[in-house]
Amino acid sequence: MLKEFREFAIKGNALDMAVGIIIGLLTQSRFIYLAGLAPPFPTLSVIAHSLAFRQGGPPAVTIVAWFVILSILPYLAYLLAMVLLIDRLGFGKTLLAALGVWLAAAAFIVVLWNRTPLHRLFL
Repeated sequence: MLKEFREFAIKGNALDMAVGIIIGLLTQSRFIYLAGLAPPFPTLSVIAHSLAFRQGGPPAVTIVAWFVILSILPYLAYLLAMVLLIDRLGFGKTLLAALGVWLAAAAFIVVLWNRTPLHRLFL
């Protein structure tokens, strides 16, 4: 199992590097907006789903998938903060504020997930 994970991790690193190169190329072109597709790239989700399947089978994968869907909400809050604040605060302060918004939204999702039977709805 360790050997399989090592092979998977090596492939993942190569994939991450390829994504980084593509993002670098896109940010130097007129198609810079396409670089926005990179954050939802499922590299980490593939690892999480593989581990969940090995530990709990299809029900565990379902729970992880639903949590990932919910995790889009903090990312949307981060992006909204970036859009709304960039002209007012400048890049550095906007980035810090948007990270704070993401952290607050992510904490809310985690607390909601753990303190309510929300995760049981997806089984």
